[in-house]
Parts: sequence; structure tokens; C-alpha cells
Amino acid sequence: MPLLFKFQHIHLGLILLTLLCDASAQNHQKTALNSALDTARQHQLHNSNDWHNLIQYTNRIFGNQSSEIKSNDSFFAVDGKHNPENELIS
Repeated sequence: MPLLFKFQHIHLGLILLTLLCDASAQNHQKTALNSALDTARQHQLHNSNDWHNLIQYTNRIFGNQSSEIKSNDSFFAVDGKHNPENELIS
């Protein structure tokens, strides 16, 4: 078996190992993120005064909430300016 052929197989093996390790790390990150989001939902963090102060939400007429932050670019959720829960999840 030529030496170049062996190196190609080793190189391919290393690439596959790297991809598998990367996929495993991504799965672990997704699991950790989902766990954190579940905990935030259970504790209704989106309703907490700390979250509202951080994003500068204020109550409006008829119980609607809106952030005092002017730029829509400051929010991750499309409706984050008016929806504390979606902003937290995003």
C-alpha cells in the first residue's frame, strides 16, 4: 500500500473525528441551552422585575408592555420591544 494512500486515510479519519467531536459539542450546547430556557420558563423569568429593568420595559395603557429602548436593532426577537418572553427566549 503506497504511503500517500495511508496518509490520505489518516487525514480523512482525523477530519471525521473532528466532525464527530464538533457535533457532540454542539449537541451538548443545545442541551445546556434548552435546559436553561426550560428553567427560565418555569421560574417565569420574563415576568421578573430584574428582566424588565434590564430591558427597560414599562407598563402601558391596558397592561401592554413596551421597552424604553428606541432602536429595534437592540432586540433579538422581532417583537422583543413589546414581548419580554420572546426577547428572553431569543
